[in-house]
Amino acid sequence: MRRGELATKIISAVVVIAVVAYMAVYISSALSNPLETAEAVLATAEDTVPISGWFARDESRVSAAISGSAVSLRGEGEKVGAGESLIVSYTSSTARSTREQIDALDRRIAELEAATSDASVGDINRLDSELQGSVYSLAYSAATGSYGDAAESATELKTLMLRRDYASGRYGEEAFEGVLDDLKNERTLLESKIGGAEIAVTAPTSGYFSTVADGYEEVLDMDSVLDMTPEDIHALDGRASAVEQNCCGKLVRSFGWRFVSAMKSEDAAQLNAGSWVTMRFTGDYVGEVRVRVYRIGEVRNGECAVVFSCATDIAPLIGLRHESAELVLREHEGVRVPKTAVRVDEEGNSGVFIVVAAQAQFVKMDIATAYETENYYIVAYDPASTSSIRPGDEIVVRSKNLFDGKVLK
Repeated sequence: MRRGELATKIISAVVVIAVVAYMAVYISSALSNPLETAEAVLATAEDTVPISGWFARDESRVSAAISGSAVSLRGEGEKVGAGESLIVSYTSSTARSTREQIDALDRRIAELEAATSDASVGDINRLDSELQGSVYSLAYSAATGSYGDAAESATELKTLMLRRDYASGRYGEEAFEGVLDDLKNERTLLESKIGGAEIAVTAPTSGYFSTVADGYEEVLDMDSVLDMTPEDIHALDGRASAVEQNCCGKLVRSFGWRFVSAMKSEDAAQLNAGSWVTMRFTGDYVGEVRVRVYRIGEVRNGECAVVFSCATDIAPLIGLRHESAELVLREHEGVRVPKTAVRVDEEGNSGVFIVVAAQAQFVKMDIATAYETENYYIVAYDPASTSSIRPGDEIVVRSKNLFDGKVLK
């Protein structure tokens, strides 16, 4: 064997051994010093308190001597004026069927009157565009299961089709007017047939109507809850008065409402009278409402009677009485940092190492002002700062012998 070939083989063997040795050291180091990171993300945490309580309103039941089938004319929580009809009762099924026919005629008359209100030959191009848009809207509503929107789109489409026929002169003005006259005459005839078979229940005062009456209308009112103790609140269950058989619902006379709760004294101590908090309902109604802490009673047996007030969202809440909720006392927003990632440098500064260009870089953080949970901190985030933890940073959660500039990857 030539000397040159031998030298080449020896050099190749040395290179292979060096590579294998380097890989062995690298693998051994990786196994003994594993690198674990977590992405810094924006997060929100809340301080909440669970409560339960009772709604109080300025309300009274509406009763009337009615017989036969009854139909509510108002949506839940709809505002009505004094003397306006709330419910209609029918003494016979024939009368109710006649009213349904009249309602259908009213819709037909309204469609024809809308079609003839402002149509002209010059509007045909615009009407064609609106017709196309209405068809697309109807198809989309049907495809997405929005059947309420689909019904509205179908009514709009029908009106547009009639309006185009009228604008184009397809049937002529006299033909439309003749149809309208026939429909109105038919309506008058049907109205005369109902006579006294239709009885309307009207609102004694203005307010917001609900078909739900539970017997607490006279037990709980806006003023009585202000004098309640925790014992009074606990005793409310089962205190409802009997609801009359001829009760048609209730009328709430004002937009405001109050919510009274027997809270633990340590929870009530976190509230201030006059301040605002978020009440998140979790029972029959799911939603959030901003409420004012109206009154905090004295401590009795470790509890306080707390009254909250609000003057919004009466419609979805009008039928509720005893409900569970959460009070959102505070919200904390910032960057989430795992507790296991926090370290202290040689100068005593708390912070974390992040990965920048495959190297470790120490970033300070203020533990004293951070919001602490069991597993992580939420650190205030300043978008204008270049020296703080930012969303998207790769935080080193686990590694050994960390220092600024250490190669990590």
